[in-house]
Amino acid sequence: MNNYFSGNFLYGDDFNENQISVWYEEELEYAKLYPNEGLSEEYPYHQLNILNGFNYLPSNQTFDTVVSFGGGFCEELSPIKNKLKKIYVIEPSDNLTQLENFGIPLNYIKPSIKGNIPLESNSVDLITCFGVLHHIPNVSYVMAELYRILKPGGYILIREPIKSMGDWTKFRPGLTKNERGIPKKIFDKIIIESGFGIIKSSYCFTKPLDLFWVKIFKNHPYNDKRYIYLDRFLGKILSLNYRYHSKNTLNKIGPACNFYVLKK
Repeated sequence: MNNYFSGNFLYGDDFNENQISVWYEEELEYAKLYPNEGLSEEYPYHQLNILNGFNYLPSNQTFDTVVSFGGGFCEELSPIKNKLKKIYVIEPSDNLTQLENFGIPLNYIKPSIKGNIPLESNSVDLITCFGVLHHIPNVSYVMAELYRILKPGGYILIREPIKSMGDWTKFRPGLTKNERGIPKKIFDKIIIESGFGIIKSSYCFTKPLDLFWVKIFKNHPYNDKRYIYLDRFLGKILSLNYRYHSKNTLNKIGPACNFYVLKK
């Protein structure tokens, strides 16, 4: 496992279909250990997504076909709801579905175990993918699929952890068995090799800034513009301390996630 914890290789990315099936079976069993708390009253990441993602899309563009990858009820699309026409939701769970949101029907699609997406090539204007890929073993394959379905000139917004999230060979409270972050240098390589151009790359979820913020201001930091700017600024500075797998408290200081705005 040292090659994975070093950040030189991505655990699960070279799995075959049988190994992928076992991965998802284990994820499902672990997910049952945690109660379903339902939707919170407010989606907690709107300002984070706006300032690091949606603001980098063309302001006058409408999106005829949008894919929410693993977005469930699609709350993340609320900031651009007036620019949307048709929404597909790539969602494996039957518990995260509803008929519509923002007055727009939600068309749910289940991917195959391997990650094949049953949509035409070059058919999608925009994809959002927030906190999903780290639950998937074969990230490179799925990224290639997302590239395939995107129209030339289309955009994809991605936000994912870039830290290991602890030792996944052991029980981790609050986490499923196999989820792990994607090492930053590997993620960048996957993005480029898939064919995407990087419009914007921003560090976020800077630790332990979020804990201090909540203690002082008593609000959710990722829906506060002040915090997002501070998070991005400190994340860039503290990225010098970035280690994929933290072995001590000092290693934990710095950005835990990265936000990408990509274009085909």
